[in-house]
Amino acid sequence: YNPLRYGITVKDEIKPVLTGFRVYSKNGFGILEGGKEIAPYGVIKKGIYYKVNAIDTIKAWGAVYFGISGYDQLTGASNKNGIYRTEVYVDNELFFSCHFDSVLFKDLKYINALLDYEKYINSGVCYIQTYISENNLFQNTFSPLKGLLEVNDSRLRKIVVKAFDTKENSSELVFYVKGDSTLKTKIKETVAVADSGLWFDA
Repeated sequence: YNPLRYGITVKDEIKPVLTGFRVYSKNGFGILEGGKEIAPYGVIKKGIYYKVNAIDTIKAWGAVYFGISGYDQLTGASNKNGIYRTEVYVDNELFFSCHFDSVLFKDLKYINALLDYEKYINSGVCYIQTYISENNLFQNTFSPLKGLLEVNDSRLRKIVVKAFDTKENSSELVFYVKGDSTLKTKIKETVAVADSGLWFDA
């Protein structure tokens, strides 16, 4: 449970720091520019917002989802804490949210399914993903679309990722996703590999 809910007070004037961003395509159902299934990006702070480094529009087709890494600190403290609450908006509508106000013991195992677990094991870097897998019953997440964005036309979509701490200090990452129908054939190639038995969707 969050001890700040029970009378403990701390000084916190520092906004969360965003350190990385990833876009994923759902295996067999989506693809990213260049035929990639995962696209990692650095982020930089420009003014009051974070931007994706060197690019502001990501081309994709089909089902995609996002991952964000970052940390938060208290005023006067050097330790790095996890981000308390994450919200993702698509064209100003809430697409995904996740909070860590309290976590039931029985739900702890579901957190691993919310992370980019392979990235975490290999590098120690924690990315919270928007995709909520079918059997993930973690009660601290919300997404009417299971965290999957269907990119099936050429219109430009504005994506805003908001990271909050317990004092409601917040940081925002802003970028755009645009559909590119020329990528459709790349999805078919991915499915062909899946049908060969070399791919599976966990």
